[in-house]
Amino acid sequence: MLKAQEIILDKYHMDIMNVMTLLSLYLKIIRQNYLDNEAFHINLPTKNQDTFIRHGLYGGHVDVYKPYGKFIGVYYSEELKFARNLGYHIIPLRGYLFEKKDSPFKGFVSHFYESRLESKKSGDEAMSYFYKILINSLYGRFGINPESTLTEICNQKKYEDLMKKDNFQTVEKLTDHYYTVNYITNKNSMTDDTE
Repeated sequence: MLKAQEIILDKYHMDIMNVMTLLSLYLKIIRQNYLDNEAFHINLPTKNQDTFIRHGLYGGHVDVYKPYGKFIGVYYSEELKFARNLGYHIIPLRGYLFEKKDSPFKGFVSHFYESRLESKKSGDEAMSYFYKILINSLYGRFGINPESTLTEICNQKKYEDLMKKDNFQTVEKLTDHYYTVNYITNKNSMTDDTE
């Protein structure tokens, strides 16, 4: 642990004792060293945009399919271009158009990929794994669901108030007057659009 602390402090001027997880360390590194908010402002989608785009996130699958017939789905435009080049007939039904820009993460990915190769070459498997996790966390971090679930013990009145809202999920009665309640805390944090 001390060696890792020294390495991160030396290379990135951050003390790992000040972060709770590897993901929070990764976010600090990318924000302080690679992300230029002026050149690459990260767009926060509206609730409708977010819901639509999430239908196109297929992470975690390792299955291979050879599609036959007709099917509908949400796909990234580059995937559709590739499918068209393979002979598939594509009919866009709807989507969102975003301005094409260079990747704000190009320097980040290049730096950590090179660092991983150097670590492998020198036999430092721990640092190689560290760099691999940082690179792979990039996609997952920006695909994370913005909704958070909160579990709390509450009295009868708060339980009844929560039951009236659409963010309520589950309840377990503890006593005649107290309940364990699960609900989504930031369900309405994204704005609806009317497009």
